[in-house]
Amino acid sequence: MPARSAFTASRQPPTQSESLILGHEESEALGGRGKNKTKNGCEMQLTCPAKFDNGTASDFASRLLILSAYPEISIDFNPLGFVDPFSSLVLAHGLKQFIYTRHRNGLVTQYLGIDNPFGVVGYLKHLGFFRFCGIPTGKEVGEAAGNSNYLPFTKIRRDQIMWKGHVMQEEIDIKADRLATVIFPGERNVGPAMMLAYAIREVIRNSFEHGNVAECTVTAQRWVNGDAEIAIADEGIGVYNSLAKTGLYSTPEKAIEACLMPGVSSFSVTGDSEWANSGFGLYVVSELGRRFGAFQIISSGRRISYDGTRQETAQTQVLGTFVKMRVSTADAEFFPNILQQIVAEGEEIAKTLPGSVKTASKMSKTAFSKSWS
Repeated sequence: MPARSAFTASRQPPTQSESLILGHEESEALGGRGKNKTKNGCEMQLTCPAKFDNGTASDFASRLLILSAYPEISIDFNPLGFVDPFSSLVLAHGLKQFIYTRHRNGLVTQYLGIDNPFGVVGYLKHLGFFRFCGIPTGKEVGEAAGNSNYLPFTKIRRDQIMWKGHVMQEEIDIKADRLATVIFPGERNVGPAMMLAYAIREVIRNSFEHGNVAECTVTAQRWVNGDAEIAIADEGIGVYNSLAKTGLYSTPEKAIEACLMPGVSSFSVTGDSEWANSGFGLYVVSELGRRFGAFQIISSGRRISYDGTRQETAQTQVLGTFVKMRVSTADAEFFPNILQQIVAEGEEIAKTLPGSVKTASKMSKTAFSKSWS
């Protein structure tokens, strides 16, 4: 189960930064200076925005978690009209933490609009979103098969990829390839599938090697214009705690920015073995997003997103680590060359970083897993 939110112990007035997330009316209500009675009798009703993308999901989930000690809350899903894969994972984890905390404290929560079998709510029910959160409606996680348009919520468990305490690279390769080829099937889609499989493989490795987790969750989507997005989340210790042992990063922001640099890792295993870990994988994934679409990471209470040349940093209350890579696959057939260029540039950057691994591992340099060859 996720760790207890810092805001569940009592109904203390929110801090200034929390008030920015909540909004004035909700902040006043939480501080005991007013009520927000709704038509259905609950003291507080939170309405989902029409669109969950970029930072909207983490802001809404943060609002839920800050209000998790409020006596009666209803959440209205009726207005929801769009949600991307990353936002669905962030919102799902936030809801899961919110529901767990409220259930433990015996508090009442109502959910409006979840009986709708159509639209975005119906799609989320099909993905396994609500069951993942702990709301008993829709399909179970893993029940939907997925197709060339989407990959439903899919859990990867530690016991599936670990043996005697070691990450089994071959097993991760196989799972990453299978997940990528769900939405990019067939020989004509080898390039896009290879690009996504690489990203899935490297982020899964990071979750299990550095996050101290029992499982992680993957979801993805493909759009008609050729864009594709993968999202991977875990409930681990977070980037800041993982890198704390190095003693080099004093704040979560610095730790997260560092983890996206080449050669930075909480530990390294050098050489050409399948266990090699050089700290280049997440760097490559972030560069793919920055150059060909968008990249976002949430960890240790911070959200950092890159959309082209724009960077945004914000606070969040959602626990765990979340990674998003959205790319245009128009040039994906050249992925092996693109990967080679990114790694070469990264090795030059790594030479200037204190304490970094200067050379990428064999696995970080290769686009081809055993199942592609």
